[in-house]
Amino acid sequence: MASIRQTPEMKFTVISPQDGTGDADHDIDPLDTAQVKRMAVRPQKFKVCDRLDMYWWAGRTKVAEVLQAPEFKYVYADTDTEQAELEEWFAYVENPLLVESRDEFVKSSGGLIAWRRMTEVKRQRYVISQISLIETNCERELALLRLFYIVTGTFDESVSDEDLLDLIHQNTDILWKSHTVDAIYECIQHLFEQVYSIAPEDLEKPQICKKELFLALTILYFMIQVRQEEEFGDELANLDPSAIPFFLKQVSVLLLTWKLILRIFGNSEDLRKAKEYARDKAGLPAETKKDTITATPLDYQAFRQGISSRYPGYKPPVEVLPKEFPYIRNSATSSTSSLADFSVDPLPGSSVHIATPAPSPPPSPPPIAKSKKSSFQTDQSFPFLYPQDVEIPVSIREAEEIFAQRMRTSLWIVQLWAEREEFMKQERGWIGAGDPPVGDDSEKGEVADSSSKRLARVENVYKDILEHLQGVVVTLLKMVLSTVSPESADAFARRQQFLNGESDLLTYPEATIKSELENARETELTLKAITGILYLLLKWFKASHILKSEFLAQLLYDSNALPLFLQLFNTKEIDQFVLQIPEVPKLKFFAVCRALTSGEGLPNRELATTRLDEAGNEKTVEEILQQDEITVFSHRNFFISINVLKIMQKICKNKAHRNLMIVQLKASNSLRKTLRISQFEARLYALKIIKGQVPYCGRKWRHMNMRVITAIYLYCRQELRDSWLAGVDIDADIEDSYPREVALRALIQFYNTRRYPEAAVALGYQNTEEDFFAKELETLMIDENPQIEGI
Repeated sequence: MASIRQTPEMKFTVISPQDGTGDADHDIDPLDTAQVKRMAVRPQKFKVCDRLDMYWWAGRTKVAEVLQAPEFKYVYADTDTEQAELEEWFAYVENPLLVESRDEFVKSSGGLIAWRRMTEVKRQRYVISQISLIETNCERELALLRLFYIVTGTFDESVSDEDLLDLIHQNTDILWKSHTVDAIYECIQHLFEQVYSIAPEDLEKPQICKKELFLALTILYFMIQVRQEEEFGDELANLDPSAIPFFLKQVSVLLLTWKLILRIFGNSEDLRKAKEYARDKAGLPAETKKDTITATPLDYQAFRQGISSRYPGYKPPVEVLPKEFPYIRNSATSSTSSLADFSVDPLPGSSVHIATPAPSPPPSPPPIAKSKKSSFQTDQSFPFLYPQDVEIPVSIREAEEIFAQRMRTSLWIVQLWAEREEFMKQERGWIGAGDPPVGDDSEKGEVADSSSKRLARVENVYKDILEHLQGVVVTLLKMVLSTVSPESADAFARRQQFLNGESDLLTYPEATIKSELENARETELTLKAITGILYLLLKWFKASHILKSEFLAQLLYDSNALPLFLQLFNTKEIDQFVLQIPEVPKLKFFAVCRALTSGEGLPNRELATTRLDEAGNEKTVEEILQQDEITVFSHRNFFISINVLKIMQKICKNKAHRNLMIVQLKASNSLRKTLRISQFEARLYALKIIKGQVPYCGRKWRHMNMRVITAIYLYCRQELRDSWLAGVDIDADIEDSYPREVALRALIQFYNTRRYPEAAVALGYQNTEEDFFAKELETLMIDENPQIEGI
């Protein structure tokens, strides 16, 4: 053990496969989990310089081998492939419109000149002429059919799927240059107004309006999906009225709404750049790597406080945060951090610990009961009150340096601290309720930077949708609820038996199976759009300001989103759900276009009872699961499952009250089913949610779920001060959870009422004047009035 103590710095040395010598350029940082995980793949290539490290290395490698399972070859992305996204827009019953649009286009052009042979100028003239006809009621349907045929790629002239996709790109570019977006958007608004104003006795008009509406929405959807230029996003963002609030109220076009939000706000890369821009604007350094073990400022302050208490003579480096930074007491004793801490806790007390043992008993004590032995012992929280040496131990100084170097300040901490300052000033009467907020994050005027423009769009959308956001959330969750009814569960089991080959058409009628397959596809598309919308709003609202995202998370929590999502996992067997592909290949958009081009006509609506791998070979479920790498699965259902997990994690993260609620619902039993799926994102976010519940689970649960706890250590990001497993003061956490939740809601309400007063009034909130001096003057005037009247 003496030799171990003499090694304050432990490093791993890479052994070259040629000569077996170590390479100094490959020293491994033990705190970098990315390097550790890479080393765990080939442990035989590394030489460990310390015996304890060897034991740790062997244990970690053994765990990695035990948890190894066939991986799904799925990578989470903002969208699926472009071809798949276009195919998902069409329901199978809408395929006849392709034939009708082609015939109408040929009829209008006389069939003399093919579209591909026209010059670009002639194409634009034709498109502009059709746009002018949209405004007339008698010609609107025919004009929309012709534009529908153009935006779908004039498929009759294509020779392959790749050629058709290229034609779609060319035609959407021509439609964009012809200013189609504004005209189609106005047409959609007009058609929605007509649909809502149709009298109940009118039986013919609804079908006409719905057909025209679908044609117009298809044109807009294809343009949003295909055009990726920044200028096109600017044009969508500048539509009047704002497009996102308008379509969020139209629940019948969820896929289009999701695409619109993704196109106006941006994809994951745009979000990353926006976060970097926001951090730079707040004066924060660049983000550290996600695989690097770090510490939060609260943990760092708690560590400094503990060291100062044990070693009063130790002078730590200058504090990074203000002296008034709260919650040090809770940070030192709590197993979880809480957003609500920023508005509820008082300032911390003195951190100086008086190093005095318990007083000795008097020389002649009275005849009383014998005192407990613990009364004469030093508090075990401070075992080293009197250091043996004058100097501070090397381990303490080294720990201080590690904490200082690894501290990571999140943007949400800065934003919440600034908002809390404003809240406290108003509560004390230093500022009025009507005074403009300091450091308003709304972008004013023209901004040239791409990230600032995107954040300005988020700000405008939040302002426009704030008063309707609760209704939107409730409506979306009701649609999710309709997919987890008992009838849907029975239908899912029946479909699963058919798709797995456990039953055939003799067991159930063919019409029933067809209907259920198409309903299952429609249900999956609905869930995909809803989860995509909610997750996009959550993460972009957080990029703008943390309290925007917390307000949406609060609405989801109040609308029982967590029990609903858990019920979704319980209803659908997740390991089977990701393998379910309720598709009829011959009825997909590109297959139908290919059939029409070859002159075969519309294909029959035949059922798909087999799964094909990447090589086109038929595979059963058992054969799929026995492969080393699973390539046959539903991209759509993986996307839905991961989005649901991410939304749940954003609702519950660092909030003890909400974690306690899902602990009571036994959420870990539902989430453990997700761990059967060998896919990185699904496993990671399920473990993150379980990690938040572990402090409130009993010892028996931890004993029964050691494999889950081990997986959390392997896959979740660790921190220098991780006390989630043992828990320091769980009773205090539980007792303070509800006040913290109330405090967080108070801070959210303050943020909304101060920055968006009009929307706050519509929600029922009112700004009241809290000026202390004004109230005192009013009191004095009231007291003086009777005296003046008496004189």
